[in-house]
Amino acid sequence: MRAPFAHIRDLLRNHRTLGELLEQRQREFGLLSAVHARLPESMRKHCLDVGLDETRLTLYLDSPAWATRARFLAGDLVDAFGERGIHEVCVQVRPGDAGRQAPPQSTGPTRGLTAGAVAHLLDAADHLQDPDLREIFRRFAQRHARQTPEEKKD
Repeated sequence: MRAPFAHIRDLLRNHRTLGELLEQRQREFGLLSAVHARLPESMRKHCLDVGLDETRLTLYLDSPAWATRARFLAGDLVDAFGERGIHEVCVQVRPGDAGRQAPPQSTGPTRGLTAGAVAHLLDAADHLQDPDLREIFRRFAQRHARQTPEEKKD
């Protein structure tokens, strides 16, 4: 007969080190709720998490602008949580996923300049007095001109 399955939480709590970490994290969740209650309503959703290291409370905010605002409240938070043994408040930025954009994906080789852009660059090159700059414009136009499939075969 098989032993009944144990919940992963129970297995982790039975491990000494992991149990202590779980208890600390539960305390931090409670502290996060208490910190949110002390913050202005507009700042609450920007305070993502807290960390507690002995007597130092670390607030994690989602942008530098909100972190700066939170630094002005550090003294008030130390006063409010002094009975919990907190004597210092630090603020760090931890950007959330909501504000991030996906990195641009490579679309392969660039397509080059349109025929109009190439003509414009060559025309501008013809009107330049500096021979070095004129040559740079011409080489740029020729190097980045779009090639049609027929031109590529030649």
